[in-house]
Amino acid sequence: MITIRQEDGLTILEVTERIRQADYHRVVPELEKQMEGKGKLRCLVHLHDVDGVDLRALVEEVKFDLVHRKDFERCAVVGDRPWERAATKLGQMWFSGEVRFFDDLDEARKWAGQE
Repeated sequence: MITIRQEDGLTILEVTERIRQADYHRVVPELEKQMEGKGKLRCLVHLHDVDGVDLRALVEEVKFDLVHRKDFERCAVVGDRPWERAATKLGQMWFSGEVRFFDDLDEARKWAGQE
């Protein structure tokens, strides 16, 4: 499941449980609305208790990344599993902005919000 909120100038995505295509259909329009006329977004993606990604969700992720590769200035990804770190490294290829993986939520929030 993916939830989205705004906090201190950051777009925060909380990702838990299994990631499904329906999550993208719900969250992508919200992200695109935030992108309208605001320049590049800064985001924090907090992965916790994620137990996998459906193939259709993965396809939606790649489509989103390709379309919006220039719409993010900085994105911090927080997780605690090796596959999350590896997926973040792969995702760095798609984005023109900075993407970093963190083990610590406070450190990630500080980096993502830096001017």
